[in-house]
Formats: sequence, C-alpha cells, structure tokens
Amino acid sequence: MTIAHEERQMKRILMLAVACFLGLGVATTASADPIAVGDSRYIGLAIDGAPASAAWEVEYINFMIALPTPGYGTMPGPGMQTEHIYRSSRNFGALPTAVLEGAINGSDPTTSPIDTTGWVYLLARYGGWSHVWYVAGLESAEIPATASSGRGGDRATELSHYSRYNYSQVPDGGTTLVLLGAALVGVGVLRRRLCQ
Repeated sequence: MTIAHEERQMKRILMLAVACFLGLGVATTASADPIAVGDSRYIGLAIDGAPASAAWEVEYINFMIALPTPGYGTMPGPGMQTEHIYRSSRNFGALPTAVLEGAINGSDPTTSPIDTTGWVYLLARYGGWSHVWYVAGLESAEIPATASSGRGGDRATELSHYSRYNYSQVPDGGTTLVLLGAALVGVGVLRRRLCQ
C-alpha cells in the first residue's frame, strides 16, 4: 500500500469520526419547550379544594383523561369536597392510566427547564387548581411561573409545585450505536495497522 493511499484512507476515517461526533452533538442538544395553558399538549384543569397530594393528583389525571374532549365532570374529593375537572378539546387518542408508582414531585417551584424525558404527564399546581399536560416525547419543558384557572373571575397565582407521572425508560436515540460504531471502526483501523 502506498503512503498516498494510506493518507486517503485515514482522511476518510477521520471524516467518518467527525461526522459521527457531529451527529451525536446534534442528537443531544435540545432546548426546553415552553408549554402553556391551552396549548397543543394541554390536557385539562382540576379545580380542587383538596390539599395537594400525589395520590389525589393521580385521581384528577385519570378522571380527566376519561372525560370526552372537551368535557367537564365532578368527582368526590376528600371529606365533603367536590372537585371540578375540565378536559380540553385536544384529542390525544387513548392515554395511559396515570400511576402513583415512580412519580416525582418538584417541591421547589421553578419554571426552568424540567426534565420530561420518559414521562407522560406533567401536572403544575397553582393556588386551588392544577393544570395537566401530555409531555411524552419532550426532553424538557418550561411551565408558566403564574397561571389562573382560565375559568374567569380568578387571578393568576404563582406555581406551588409540579409533578411528573408515568415514567418509562426511553431509548437513547442511537447515541450508543454511534459510539459503538466509531469504536469498532477505530479497532478495525488499529488492527489493520498492526497487521501490516
């Protein structure tokens, strides 16, 4: 093999490695998606007099996703309270039942990007109401710092907390395969050099 041929081969390998790393960089850079009351990912609203708890939030979500789109219903809350649940007109198809197991509550009120990778539902609690979004497929979301119920007559209140429900492990989008492929190319080149 000539030196010129080896140089061309090394340039090809180098270009392939650079392409792999650029592809990796593009695949992993993402910004937070701002979500808002009434947007395309908005499921609905729970006006609840009950103290916020993860167990009740799961109940709100499951009651909400069972309503027609758009829809309204009431459900019994703790004690003698009645909870008012509103479903938006967005049709997401069949939604999975919300489960309490594995839920994570963000007790520090923040609107900075919230990691939603692998989660299905995001609930944000403001005053006496909670807004719910479908976040499957989003890597991160930015929620409003203040919100009203949207039903009229109330003022916007600050975010109390947010909760995420229904986590499932998400494939890494091929990053592992790209790295494995680059490593195999490197091993092949090294082997070829050592065998000459």
